[in-house]
Amino acid sequence: MASYVSQSDIGSTNSSSDPAVFTMPTVTLEADDFLVALLAVRGGDTTIINSPSTGWTKPSEGVSVNVTAAPVYKKWASGDSLSVDLDIARKWAGGIMAFRGVDTISPISAWAGPLANASSLVRTAPAVTPAHDGTMIAVLIASVSESVGTPTSPTFNQRLYLAASSGSNVSVVLGNEPGTAAGVSTGTNTTTYGTNTNASVGYTFALKSADAQDIEFLGFIPL
Repeated sequence: MASYVSQSDIGSTNSSSDPAVFTMPTVTLEADDFLVALLAVRGGDTTIINSPSTGWTKPSEGVSVNVTAAPVYKKWASGDSLSVDLDIARKWAGGIMAFRGVDTISPISAWAGPLANASSLVRTAPAVTPAHDGTMIAVLIASVSESVGTPTSPTFNQRLYLAASSGSNVSVVLGNEPGTAAGVSTGTNTTTYGTNTNASVGYTFALKSADAQDIEFLGFIPL
């Protein structure tokens, strides 16, 4: 398993741009590695995040007060960049997680979201009930936040916090945990911000394993 990279080396942010572009990593990924990303945009409208670049899927888009979020995933890893067109130049933040051993035909066992959270120090991702054993849970939370510290007390393996520069930021938290047995709910996952009470949007994906092998979390992609 790849070691985790430092917080300063992962994810991507921009104070104001269109499109939002994630440059893919220089680390070696295998052909069937599976990528999951989250984009958070300063806004509050479901029409501001358009289709991602070829090879990526955007299952839904969620909105809470002043933040629009869109998770995207890709069935196989490649050297192509992930680019997502926005309606206009906006503040955004995002990050990507990489996994190995995910089923290449039906990678998503189950997913839940968007869960729009009212203003709170606690940001929540929804519960999901895997349809298969041996899943890996991917947790993705987007938020409006002026906080500069890393959110604390996560109920999952939290590894990433990113915020766009200057005031009125958006931020993302990504993480993962082993899945529950088929048919058993994971329950909600939460992380706590230290100072700012703001709205957020959460998603949870249960990734299906290939041939009953364990799914390996490779780490967060350095940009």
